[in-house]
Amino acid sequence: MNTKSIAALAVLVAGTGVVAAVWSMNRDEDAQTPVVLAPQPVAQAPLPELSTASFTPGPASVFLKSAGGQPMPAQSRSMMQGMMGMMASLIGRMEEFDANGDGMLSDLEKIAMGFKLRKEFLADHDLDGDGEMSGEEWRAFQRSMFEQTPQGQQLMKQFDADGDGVLDEDEQTALDAHLDQLEADRRAEERARMDTDGDGDVSREERRAAQQQEQAFWQNQMNAAETSFDYDEDGELNIEESRDAWDAWVEYQIVDDFITRYDSNGDRRMETDDYNQFLNDYGQRDPSSDVNGDGEIDIEDVYAFHDLMQRSMTAD
Repeated sequence: MNTKSIAALAVLVAGTGVVAAVWSMNRDEDAQTPVVLAPQPVAQAPLPELSTASFTPGPASVFLKSAGGQPMPAQSRSMMQGMMGMMASLIGRMEEFDANGDGMLSDLEKIAMGFKLRKEFLADHDLDGDGEMSGEEWRAFQRSMFEQTPQGQQLMKQFDADGDGVLDEDEQTALDAHLDQLEADRRAEERARMDTDGDGDVSREERRAAQQQEQAFWQNQMNAAETSFDYDEDGELNIEESRDAWDAWVEYQIVDDFITRYDSNGDRRMETDDYNQFLNDYGQRDPSSDVNGDGEIDIEDVYAFHDLMQRSMTAD
């Protein structure tokens, strides 16, 4: 994957590409979302009725609409899941580079921010000091970021065989092998998705079509940010507007992942049939019904499903 998705997200949250310089480095694809842990006994509690729910579109609806019923491209999804912590830190530091305190980042301030962040990034992650990120260095960074996420922490607990809170060499090797397999599976799925004629090979034309689809997705996301969060209608997102766009986009990622996991008929609309399918899996203690990813199957997962279903609604 190239830098387009990361650069696009930077544009989305900062208006005109604050961190373009940060991502001018080579890297491979990122670590993967973990599988769900083994379920625990189901807690006995009343299940909420879907028919009584009052659905109100949340901030994610802005980006759900812009996606036009399409899921986030698989490569972008994988990349973003490994980059959330860094992007959140970037958003939190925008005021640091607002030299004149006007609540906006000028072109020069954005360039200064980009160069400083890139310098800091390389100082921390360019292990051989050659000024570039190799594929191996990038993968190490991605995994370190992933391990700091709730999903990563949960997966590390799963591989902490002796329960001492630290992965020894053997446990780390097992986790790395698991992540490598998830990566291989994801790449195989991505190749199958791009292979539209089903001949077992991804042609140049098929790869180009997939890239164009991803570019169109990001362009729509940026358009949604610019039209929905530019409150003062000056054609650019200031710091406050960028933060609101970022918060909404974080929720969009959560909701998009939820729809991808639980949309039983593939129509990208969460409806009663999807809820009923989830309740059936929940009743059978299927690992897929661990909605909140805490390693347990309990009533909290039903409430989480109910909440996410509401947040997946978009206004007509």
